[in-house]
Amino acid sequence: MTYQIGAPRANRFERLTLGGWSLESVFQVRSAPPVDVFNSLFGFTLPNNFNTYIRPDVTGQPFYLSGSQYPGGKAFNPAAFTNPPTSPAGCDPAVDFPCAAARQGNLSRNALRGFGAWQWDFAVHRDFHIHGKESLKLQFRAEMFNVLNHPNFGAPLADINPFVNGFGKSYQLLADSLDGNYLGGANQGSGSFSPIYQFGGPRTVQFGLKLMF
Repeated sequence: MTYQIGAPRANRFERLTLGGWSLESVFQVRSAPPVDVFNSLFGFTLPNNFNTYIRPDVTGQPFYLSGSQYPGGKAFNPAAFTNPPTSPAGCDPAVDFPCAAARQGNLSRNALRGFGAWQWDFAVHRDFHIHGKESLKLQFRAEMFNVLNHPNFGAPLADINPFVNGFGKSYQLLADSLDGNYLGGANQGSGSFSPIYQFGGPRTVQFGLKLMF
């Protein structure tokens, strides 16, 4: 929503001081995206010789845990998943080699959900018309992202590999998880996003001047 504040008509000084202002408000909300639980300890060779990670079998336990001890108040339940049958039968992929999955697990693809997210952004703009140039103006911009500093969390760690600690918990804000590196670090380029000034980050303020012609 953008609202342009009308300039007062009282006198020239007030028009010059109070005219040209506008407010912009953007509210974004989204549902929780799907998360595909897998085990990176062993793969499964497809007929075309491509490998894919293995999804686990389900045990019948609840998929989710809840409580204030988990970031965002929610986590995946490790007891809800177990490895599918292996080949050779009975081998343990954590200690035996070779040890491969005999099939995909019975957990369906993208069966779990991460976190929903919402954010309110707000901006104040003022236009300064340059005399003698009707189509030329300078705009001052003060922009605030995530005004309420509402925390939005990235997807929980989905790898049940026992050598990867922290399965089922979120370890990043949403903006950081979008930078192309799952557990921190920067991987800019190649279609990844910077965590600065984007959806899902902490409260951020920026000022700018924009010349429009």
